Amino acid sequence: MYHVLNRSAGRVRLYRTDRDYEAFQSILEETRHEIPIRLLGWCLMPNHWHLVLWPSVNQAGLLSQFMRQLTVTHATRWRWHRRNVGEGPVYQGRFKAFAVADDLHYLTLLRYVETNAWRAGLCKGGRAESWPWSSLHHLNMTGEAAIQVNPGPLDRPAHWLRTVNSPMNRKELEMVQHSIQRDLPMGSAAWSAQTAKALNIPYPPRARGRPRKQPAASIPEK
Repeated sequence: MYHVLNRSAGRVRLYRTDRDYEAFQSILEETRHEIPIRLLGWCLMPNHWHLVLWPSVNQAGLLSQFMRQLTVTHATRWRWHRRNVGEGPVYQGRFKAFAVADDLHYLTLLRYVETNAWRAGLCKGGRAESWPWSSLHHLNMTGEAAIQVNPGPLDRPAHWLRTVNSPMNRKELEMVQHSIQRDLPMGSAAWSAQTAKALNIPYPPRARGRPRKQPAASIPEK
């Protein structure tokens, strides 16, 4: 499965009104109908979004196909609605996708995604499920307006709401953020190394910044 995200160009607000959020969710549903892929979770933020997607192993290229249609459709309608077609990109670039192991790492990621707005202080009443533009909110909805998520490799625990409304510990946060910042798979060391090799990703990651300058070799005295 994959943690997929993208941000607006120049961090411009993608969603200014409820209708803007609703429009993206509608496009998300349209795209799922045309290109079936398992949607396990999502959270829309003012200038970016997170998705948790799970293509089948025999669906080579499906993730890219799905994301291309989703982002192109959204960007086109976004520009048209604002009457500024042709004024540059809506997104800062191609989406980012990070492979995630289908074990407890998946639940850590899901918690990170579904509490994104809560950690940013956007939730009314201080409850993560009150943010309308996330899978966590829709899990508690009924009727046609609810967007259904697909079953994941692990079920959300019975105490999920209590868990997501509690702060993530530093180790969990750093694990997800390390995956995002370094473009790395998220899982055990062995799984991450194997997955990185399959995806042709350097692993372990190269150190950032300039290579450390080596001291000059000393010249032996005569």
